[in-house]
Amino acid sequence: GIQPWQTVKSAIKLENIRFSKDRKKNETIHIWREEKVSKGSWVAAEPYFRRIYDRIMDFHAINEIETEYLFPHPATITKSNGKIIRKGDPIASFNQQWQNMLRHFGWYDPNAELKDRLTQYGIRHRYAGRRLRENPEIPIITLAKQMRTSATMLSNIYTHLDNERDY
Repeated sequence: GIQPWQTVKSAIKLENIRFSKDRKKNETIHIWREEKVSKGSWVAAEPYFRRIYDRIMDFHAINEIETEYLFPHPATITKSNGKIIRKGDPIASFNQQWQNMLRHFGWYDPNAELKDRLTQYGIRHRYAGRRLRENPEIPIITLAKQMRTSATMLSNIYTHLDNERDY
């Protein structure tokens, strides 16, 4: 549910991911984020993030990537302007890499309706919806703080989830 980063400074480092256990011995995951604010904060990750994290670490191992970043470049490349990006360097802009990924897998269709596109905000939307559906006791203000948005925005977009759940 975190917003994408736009600079190397705000790229996610491995040291900024904490795995711990709550009182019931369930794993909890928190990620330190600095986005849109001058001071960072710890945000909660949904439990499925553990599977994503493990897969990313497998990718690092298989490709022999040594880095301090969660999302590194998997190979050394020379850009058209002559700039060299080394294997293991952090991905500086999530947005640009998202577009590259969509094109690489043939998922980019600029003529498709927005509802039919795979978007990073669609994934953020899925996260918010799942958190509210699966954890109805979570205060909306808490989720809003974690996602760095407003409770009003979440309420306006996700009110229908209460109706579906209550029905």
